[in-house]
Amino acid sequence: MLFQMGGLKDAIDDMAARSLRCVAIAFRTFEADKIPTDEEQLSRWELPEDDLILLAIVGIKVSIFLVPFCHFE
Repeated sequence: MLFQMGGLKDAIDDMAARSLRCVAIAFRTFEADKIPTDEEQLSRWELPEDDLILLAIVGIKVSIFLVPFCHFE
């Protein structure tokens, strides 16, 4: 493994300590013919969560003035 999980957790903890929202960006290959094409199929489709390749973990600074206008789940 290129990165040790402890190092990633430390990086995330550091960003969180600086009040940054952390986002992981990842991808995986998928066969195009297995991706639903209509709305009904898409609404029932579960995105695959296995075999992801981590590209980046980024910290995003959210302005305190924007928070009342944002919806976070």
